[in-house]
Amino acid sequence: MKVKWKWIIIFAVLILLIAAGTTLAVLSRRGLPEMEGEKKAPVNSEIVVYRDSFGIPYIKADNLDDLFFAQGYTQAQNRLWQMDLNRRATAGRLSEIFGEEFLETDYFLRSLLMSHAAEQAVEKLNPETRGVLEQFSAGVNFYIDNHLDNLSFEFLILDYTPEPWSVEDSLSIGKLMAWDLGGNMETELFLAAAIRLLPEDKALELFPTYPEYGPTVITGQQPNSILSTLQIITDIKTGRPSQEIGSNNWVVSGALTASGKPLLANDMHLGMGMPSIWYQTRLEIPEMLTLSGVIFPGVPGIIVGTNGHIAWGVTNVGPDVQDLYIERPHPEEDYLFEYDGQWEKAKVLDEEFHVRDWDEPANKEIIITRNGPIISGLEHPEEDTLSLRWTAQDHTEEIEAILRFAHARDWEAFRRALEHFHVPAQSFVFADREGTIAYKASGMIPIRRAGKGLFPVPGWDPSFQWEGFIPFEELPEIINPESGYIATANHKIVPEDYPYFITTEWAPPYRAMAIIQELESQSGLDVQSMKDLQYNVNNLHAEKLLPVLIQKLENSSQQWTEKESAALELLSSWSEQPVDNRDEAGPSIYHKLYLKMLEITFQENMGDKLYQQFLKISPTNTFDRMLLSEEKTAWFEDFSGGKQEVVDRAFSKAVSWLENRLGSDPETWTWGSLHKIPLDHNLDQIPLIGDYLNDGPFPLDGSHNTVAAASYPFHRPFYVTHSAPWRFVADLDNLHSNVWENMAGGVCEHPLSPHYRDQTPLWLEGDYLPVYLESSEMKKNTPGDEIQEYRFIPN
Repeated sequence: MKVKWKWIIIFAVLILLIAAGTTLAVLSRRGLPEMEGEKKAPVNSEIVVYRDSFGIPYIKADNLDDLFFAQGYTQAQNRLWQMDLNRRATAGRLSEIFGEEFLETDYFLRSLLMSHAAEQAVEKLNPETRGVLEQFSAGVNFYIDNHLDNLSFEFLILDYTPEPWSVEDSLSIGKLMAWDLGGNMETELFLAAAIRLLPEDKALELFPTYPEYGPTVITGQQPNSILSTLQIITDIKTGRPSQEIGSNNWVVSGALTASGKPLLANDMHLGMGMPSIWYQTRLEIPEMLTLSGVIFPGVPGIIVGTNGHIAWGVTNVGPDVQDLYIERPHPEEDYLFEYDGQWEKAKVLDEEFHVRDWDEPANKEIIITRNGPIISGLEHPEEDTLSLRWTAQDHTEEIEAILRFAHARDWEAFRRALEHFHVPAQSFVFADREGTIAYKASGMIPIRRAGKGLFPVPGWDPSFQWEGFIPFEELPEIINPESGYIATANHKIVPEDYPYFITTEWAPPYRAMAIIQELESQSGLDVQSMKDLQYNVNNLHAEKLLPVLIQKLENSSQQWTEKESAALELLSSWSEQPVDNRDEAGPSIYHKLYLKMLEITFQENMGDKLYQQFLKISPTNTFDRMLLSEEKTAWFEDFSGGKQEVVDRAFSKAVSWLENRLGSDPETWTWGSLHKIPLDHNLDQIPLIGDYLNDGPFPLDGSHNTVAAASYPFHRPFYVTHSAPWRFVADLDNLHSNVWENMAGGVCEHPLSPHYRDQTPLWLEGDYLPVYLESSEMKKNTPGDEIQEYRFIPN
């Protein structure tokens, strides 16, 4: 009898497991996009959406209204939850779906006024642009309305239904990217704290500078002493790892190419994850418009790509477009702040925050002075009250520029479109079929009455106000240079005599140097040359520093252990041609040595909290200057053996760390065993589900110093967080079939879609997909059984 009950219980458990598995399988397939068939829709004429072997949509319509309706629908098919998550971030509404853990984040995000700025921008849209955004929104909402009972699993897990999409939502997505790419608030906070906590000579040496040996695209300031009483503010969670963000683009004239026509290449370095930050699309109206490239999910058009006549690419200028102001509140009356000897009343927004599982909403006031919203200090009297002035809080017109890109046929038309691209400030490279190559920086870059934006300044003092922005006509520009090429990699774009201040925080020059080196060393450049350069992992940072470091290590009075001697021999051999290859040990030793030198030099004197902030604000230029300088530096004077002692101690610690982590044989300390890229989903913290959604981690070549950027946070090495989610190469000799791209992940955010991760193997190995401008070309070059077709039929 006992045996019988045992088998009944086992059988029952098996039935329950099968039922649970079946239910999970059914539920997990929710939201899989319909790739074939037809649907009646509120459109003017029939629209066809073809999808190629990788699920990339080719949208063919007869008019603009239908084209953008279909673009909204297809984006929602593939990326609706990503779109919803991003608009919630801009509006400070994450706690509605994630709970109270995100409430403080929501307070901060909403105080940035991104949604508020988007609402203002809607009011000033011209009718044509507004019509495009309304049609795009109508397409998104048509998808939502027809799939309320079949939304993807993220909505099911989090138990909510997306609200209708709006014009404001599309505009706010651009504000989120401006936040990622356009600010130095963290630097201001760090330097203010450094001045207060450190000896003056040490603090001054931490000021950001650009190396004298670094190139510029277009061929000494003092700190503010009034901040001696500034409190340290390190609890603002911005999520922006500035060390890792960057991009490359370059354009080459026909004089240097095999075809006699220009070549253009672009790879933008942003956060890596599942799904990609980019969405690939082809847009087509016969005899009127062809467009191919990428866009942020939630936005119509193409932001980078080609329209068959021209090609263009972008990198971040990285200007200082944020200033923190110390506000002086009235001692007795709320909402009054001093300015120029008078008390001014601030604007007050009463905001409600609906929190998951809370019966009542949380309420918080957003107080906006003439300088911007208060982001810190009012609730903590011991801290200074800080407000934030930021260009993205203004009315801006990026969507106008994006839609004009589609119709530009030459440099003048494209340049006119750039007048509307305000935030984030970008470096655009351009090429057309007639042979023109060009560069233009665009965006709102403030002109300050005083100061350089390196510290919080007195909000009550009129001398620290902005006086408008650098005029568009005076932003850097190049057309058909004698060199035959233009390259940008977030490095310094202007010479010292440029009349306006842009920033002191240029990216380290090593990626730019490597690009220029390759372009100048070759002739007869072709598409393959461009692809190879995008995957170039020559480490010019190591090439610059290692002669100094190895000389010190080889001439050291330190008695190296057998392990250390072997590691030094490997490092010395690698230094002859330093390449950040995943199969070599040299990069592991070099990168760990560099981090240990940073740690020994700064952490003990700064304290851990300030040191962690230092690591987040791109210390490379600052530290390289100290390492390469023949002059004394205050930071090395704390060591009896000076710089030599720092290098010796760091090398020993690096070798010890590598041995503990990777084993006793230095030959096996390969870069790929440390340097890996995890492609993680936003819900990866949910038990079991996270592993199902994530991809990787994969060993990866490169580093933050190489053209093939693969950046890890200095404060959390060595997992890669930022790289090039999408790479793009165009030969202007034939924009219809000699354009190439690759992307990490895939076009679809649904993990059961065959197009969730199908492009990742190509991306990892440096292989590219051909880009066809027209659906007819794609159909000619794709096996028929791999093409899927979906039609919208007018009601």
